[in-house]
Amino acid sequence: MHPNTMNKQKFTKNIIYIAIITIALALQKFFLIPILTKNLGTELYGVWTNIINTVLLLCAVGSIGMGPTIVRFFSGENDKKKISKDFLLIFIFVFFSTTLLSVLCYLFSSTIALYILQNINYAFLIKISCILIILESWNAIIITLYKALKLFKTYTYIYVSYAIAELFFFWYILSNNLGLISLIIASIILKALLVIVGLSITKLKLGLYMPTTKRIKTYLLYGLPLTLTPFYNWVIRVSDQYIIGFFYGAKQIGIYSLHYSLAFLLFNLTYIALFVLSPTITRFWEENKLQELREFMNFSYKYIMMLLIPSIIGYFVLYDGVIINIATSEFISTNILLLVLALTIIFASIYSLSQNILFLLKKTKIINYITLSGAIFNIILNIILVPYIGILGAAVSTLITFTILMILNLIYTRKHYKFDFMIKTIIKFTIAAIIMGVVIYPFKSINLFSLIIQILLGAIVYFIILYFLKVIKKEEIKFFLILYKKN
Repeated sequence: MHPNTMNKQKFTKNIIYIAIITIALALQKFFLIPILTKNLGTELYGVWTNIINTVLLLCAVGSIGMGPTIVRFFSGENDKKKISKDFLLIFIFVFFSTTLLSVLCYLFSSTIALYILQNINYAFLIKISCILIILESWNAIIITLYKALKLFKTYTYIYVSYAIAELFFFWYILSNNLGLISLIIASIILKALLVIVGLSITKLKLGLYMPTTKRIKTYLLYGLPLTLTPFYNWVIRVSDQYIIGFFYGAKQIGIYSLHYSLAFLLFNLTYIALFVLSPTITRFWEENKLQELREFMNFSYKYIMMLLIPSIIGYFVLYDGVIINIATSEFISTNILLLVLALTIIFASIYSLSQNILFLLKKTKIINYITLSGAIFNIILNIILVPYIGILGAAVSTLITFTILMILNLIYTRKHYKFDFMIKTIIKFTIAAIIMGVVIYPFKSINLFSLIIQILLGAIVYFIILYFLKVIKKEEIKFFLILYKKN
């Protein structure tokens, strides 16, 4: 078999593995949300969300850009001994940086509990959670190593198994009323086991050798500037929950977090498309096949919107049924809140799609500046809006922020690539989705079985209308299948 053909087949398998784990993690989150919300209630769910967000923030900072560094320097390296030495060096270095942050988090736990959660009694939970910062950072760089070495099959098996185990243990703990502290301890044990398994596989694949400090300067010079980008992204996605906590406490964090999670579940549709899109358009760009690049970008955008728009209308129409079946009536706010957050996904998707062009142009500094601008703007908007209109203000801030990020990306890419918004097609999607909403509205119910029937009915109505509007073309489906086979 020709080497090029073998590489393409391997690449296709890798895409399948990533799609499997993305879908598995999305399903796990879908089932985990009701387990958490129904058993914890709004306040404790808000506390749990805030703890996890704090861990992820300090993990991103404590990793000091070593994730992208591993991908950059290990992907093209064939010397397993060298990879093993340098990986262990990075592993130890991340341990020291995250340990420092864990100690700081421990020392300031009372302050975090008092000013963000508005209850100093939660300080003990924050103290216990500090160990998660180290474990989460270690797991993050182990995952990155798998990606750099293209161990996608291993990555899929391990993390799908982890997702199932986490779902089972969380269900067992909460169904037996063992409390939030047991949930945190279970997370620590599962993350620790994940690290042990990850290191065992690393030893099996690479061996373990004493690290040397020869290349640490190179790694730090590359990684340190990248430390801030995930921090900026974290600010855009999570800082609103801290501001909500400061003004309204953990209960409102819990309500907002549930709505935010439901809205951003839709982003998984975009994530899978982006994963397939990035390597494909990179090849087209390098081969100067700009027409093919444009067709594939348009195709991806069109089919992302085709699925997002009816999902948003469905959320709006079936709001009460969705919230009550996912959580409890305690979490009900207003369908406008979920609508605004769901609409954000449209702008976030266009922002992510257009960002691919900036990567092709190697405009990484511009990407960093745009993300920083979004982070600053998001904080300012939240400080202005949240005190006056509550959690809806946080949702509006998120929507405006991603709209601005999208516009900035499009401004910087317009000289090299003109984004086609397909206005006529989007109008047809919207008309079909609105008709779907009108049809299912009279049948809306909070009963789970009825809700499933309504979703299925809505999907059938939507796609029948699209068929008569002649939105989906045979040539496009054929085009996608040809590209998929090529990749």
